Amino acid sequence: MAKKNDKKEKFNIRQSGNYITLTLGGESAAEVSAKSSDSKSIANLLSLLTNKENKQLKEDALRELKSEAGKELLLKAIAVSKDKNEMRILTAACWEAGLDFSKYLSFFVKLALISDLDIDIEVLTVIEDMQGPFDKKMLEESMDKLSAAQKENDSERSIIFGEMVAALDRFRE
Repeated sequence: MAKKNDKKEKFNIRQSGNYITLTLGGESAAEVSAKSSDSKSIANLLSLLTNKENKQLKEDALRELKSEAGKELLLKAIAVSKDKNEMRILTAACWEAGLDFSKYLSFFVKLALISDLDIDIEVLTVIEDMQGPFDKKMLEESMDKLSAAQKENDSERSIIFGEMVAALDRFRE
């Protein structure tokens, strides 16, 4: 059973004008903003990624995501998703598309810390696929947060957090 943590980081979603912003955590939060008009693109992306009748649509969508704009669309979709299953599917699409999200390490670590086991597993794969390089301070902070979470959580999540730390440890100098 996961231990309660009074400092547990949470989603903070706010809308201002034409933007929706997701903040993960407190002062050192990772933020991803999406134009409200992107909501149609995000809905279409989800539809393609979850189409059970035509797997080719998913493959085509993943192929189209292989760009910087595709990365941003995925991050925006994760940021505005309120459904855990959708969030898991979108996080999985990050690694299924073969994209390197190294510059978003902090975002994915914080996502793992506030999510559940299913999303944690997908975040682990995203982290394992990261190529670096990372800012040394950000890398150490991320590893420290994951190590602390490893000690605070039940056995399944603890194992996943440990695997995340091990995946990041290869980037230490």
